[in-house]
Amino acid sequence: MKRVVLIRESDFKKYQKTDHREWDTMEFKPVTREWLQKQANWFILKGNKVIATQFRHWQYPHEWVRRTNIRKFQHNYDGWLYRYDEQGILRVRASLGHVESVMGLGIFEKVEVVLDDDMLPDALLKVDDDVLADT
Repeated sequence: MKRVVLIRESDFKKYQKTDHREWDTMEFKPVTREWLQKQANWFILKGNKVIATQFRHWQYPHEWVRRTNIRKFQHNYDGWLYRYDEQGILRVRASLGHVESVMGLGIFEKVEVVLDDDMLPDALLKVDDDVLADT
């Protein structure tokens, strides 16, 4: 199972410390101006106008965050202050009195292992047959 959310780097670090057992891998990728431009171009070429319209707002990061269909870690990200820094990385702050943080994608993955009887070792199958014979 894979989950992608829009998340601040500071929220990601807090979440990583508290709920790390829920996911097998957790990764943070900063959102950059170049990535948003590539996404807009890709969806335009693909012909998906709805999603392409969302990514066309890459010049106005506040509008992009408000319109994106990517799940947000917190519902109140829409009203925050956004800007690009000199490297083109999307930065965010809750209000003027707060510290800036990097906005990015949190990618959380949980590996689900499903074994068929064919995949189980013969020793395990033999143990189960012995247990069933005793009852």
